[in-house]
Amino acid sequence: MHSRLFQGQAAREWGTGDSRDLSTFLRYAEELKLDRASMQQCIETSRQAAQIENDVRSATDKGINSTPAFLINGQVLYGARPFESWKQLFDTLLAR
Repeated sequence: MHSRLFQGQAAREWGTGDSRDLSTFLRYAEELKLDRASMQQCIETSRQAAQIENDVRSATDKGINSTPAFLINGQVLYGARPFESWKQLFDTLLAR
């Protein structure tokens, strides 16, 4: 689903924030042979809303307001990074 969401975003298949987006996401679920009914129920009942709100609040409290963002030893790092950048960072941290 992850890849399909990003493909759809690039193709501007969704992004209105209204019920058309939900219809698009449910269509993606069908394309990918996921359980559409279960997905729809999860969305419509807001079953995960509290966890999402907690995650957003936690990120905001740490100054994170965009993605991708990473919190490494209390330091916020923004943006996608190549493997070598991560390797260098972790090698440095592990050497301490």
